[in-house]
Amino acid sequence: MTKQETKDFMRSSIDNIVEILESRGLESNLSKGENNLYTYINGVKVEWQIGDATMRLGYSNSTEDIQALGLYVSDLFDPEYVNTLKNWVDIKPPTTDAFLSLVDWILDMEIELEKPARGRGSSQNESGVLFEGSNFSNAHERATTIGPRFMNMVCNATGMDLFKMDAEWGTDDAGRIDGVEMDETESFPVSIYECQSGIQNGAYLDDEHLNKSLLRYPSDPEIAPTLQKIVILAGGYTKEHLKTIKWQADNLKFRNIEVILLKTNRLNNKIGVEVVNYQDF
Repeated sequence: MTKQETKDFMRSSIDNIVEILESRGLESNLSKGENNLYTYINGVKVEWQIGDATMRLGYSNSTEDIQALGLYVSDLFDPEYVNTLKNWVDIKPPTTDAFLSLVDWILDMEIELEKPARGRGSSQNESGVLFEGSNFSNAHERATTIGPRFMNMVCNATGMDLFKMDAEWGTDDAGRIDGVEMDETESFPVSIYECQSGIQNGAYLDDEHLNKSLLRYPSDPEIAPTLQKIVILAGGYTKEHLKTIKWQADNLKFRNIEVILLKTNRLNNKIGVEVVNYQDF
């Protein structure tokens, strides 16, 4: 196809791209000139870039992050079609199937970004405690979801059983849940646990992790029938998100599902977790 034909195809596929993002609990944003449909996933701007007839990711990340992202997606796409530039990564040809694969690839990404991109609903100015110089100096998101030392604190604060926790629980179409607590017979999940990426830097809960925790995961067919508890950990929460969480938690009560928010704290260079009250919002 010519570049103009590719643009026409991409513009005609906008509804399909929005459907892909919404099915993953992601927010879709259309630029004013309607030449770019984009979202933010795990600190990466992912674009259906109609103006340049390409799929693009990494805008607003650091040069080092962009190079790492280019290498990462080269395991998914033929490296011949991955063009890693200074300010972003372009992937061609743009197809709806390729975009779906790209979105899922970034959702499951475990790269620790030096400079996460910020989307609407994320906080650029607010942050919680830093892990640097603490008893969890070497920890990051994975350590808070699979490390027994940290998970013991999470379980003590929420009533989950550490010895019944499984990490990286795969779902049919919603990515991987950070942690799942099994029932007494270890036959089915009763609790889900999600940790905000960048937790070691005090990252506040963003839209993407909020949607995963309260919309996508509770709707998964293997989770929904037996789910009793949702636990979210972040460096902090904006007032807007706390209002949204309260509203959704009230709805989940009708399914007998409890929502517990945790945030990290620090005392004498020791990291801890505490329960956040969202009922007053």
